[in-house]
Amino acid sequence: MDNTKIRGKVIDREAQRLGVGSAQKAPDADIALASQGDAGAAARILALMGGEDRLVQARTASGLIKGAAAPLWDYVLEYAGLGTWAGRKVNLPGSIRRRTLMPRLTALFLDRRDGSAGREREAVLMRGLGSPEARVRRFAATVLGQWESYVDPGSLVPLLTDPDVGVRLRAARALGRMGDPQAVPALLEALGHSDDLIAGEAADALALMGEAALQPLIEVLGNRDPHLRWHAAKALGQMGDPRAADALIFALNDEDFGVRWLAAKGLATMGSRAVVPLLRTLRTRVMTPWLAEGAIHVLKNIREPDVIVLVQELERRLGDSYANVEVPLEADRVLRKLEGVVQ
Repeated sequence: MDNTKIRGKVIDREAQRLGVGSAQKAPDADIALASQGDAGAAARILALMGGEDRLVQARTASGLIKGAAAPLWDYVLEYAGLGTWAGRKVNLPGSIRRRTLMPRLTALFLDRRDGSAGREREAVLMRGLGSPEARVRRFAATVLGQWESYVDPGSLVPLLTDPDVGVRLRAARALGRMGDPQAVPALLEALGHSDDLIAGEAADALALMGEAALQPLIEVLGNRDPHLRWHAAKALGQMGDPRAADALIFALNDEDFGVRWLAAKGLATMGSRAVVPLLRTLRTRVMTPWLAEGAIHVLKNIREPDVIVLVQELERRLGDSYANVEVPLEADRVLRKLEGVVQ
């Protein structure tokens, strides 16, 4: 007997155990019932979606995408968040694991095979953002953060102050993935959140924004609040944009150790792109132990062999007791070579 026939028999046995006559016909019949709030039919559909057979999964998913009535997506969202269907408990077979099923439900919402159904799913997720249940809001924010078409960031911005920390985190993450500049002011405000998890997620989101968040983050790096400066330095370092180099070099003298470390780390990530602005600073700035320490860290992380050779002597002199005299001269010499100036 070939593999296809064996697979068909296995599928039919599973369908029979779940209380349906044929796995081939089960999805269409149960989709209609589940759309009316039938938790038993929903259990059969979810069992097929959560099973190991990819053929069954694909068949069931296709049936849902093509044949689901609008109310069904509200029920799917409810199940994803709360584990209930139309307020009723869903009894799945012991072999079905929720951690396996949930990514498949997420993929269902994100499926792009049917444009009209996609709009229905998006509308359901938008309603989910306003659900009284935090777990539903979390799922809706997570999925909308992966939406391929445009989503108004204004629908997620209010969730940055949601009473549930999980919702706030997912909203910040979603806004970062969307990359819409409209979300920058709200994310900058979230940088000052007393919860470091929220502030950190906002920093990560702003780093993903790129150019739209660059200048605002540079301005925050000059704020009096070390908490804000720390997260701004973190975001700018992750961004890796050499246009932030001057601001991060200035932060090498910050009174807060965490800010200094993140500034040095961010500059080191830029590699040789940070060398020229660093040399210009070393050529004119009064040397401090903090500045020297940060500059050494940046120079040690250069990867280009020709640049490494040029800065070796400068790196040594940064650690000397006469650094204030020697470093500006050596920085000027290296800078001239890098800029191609013939002495």
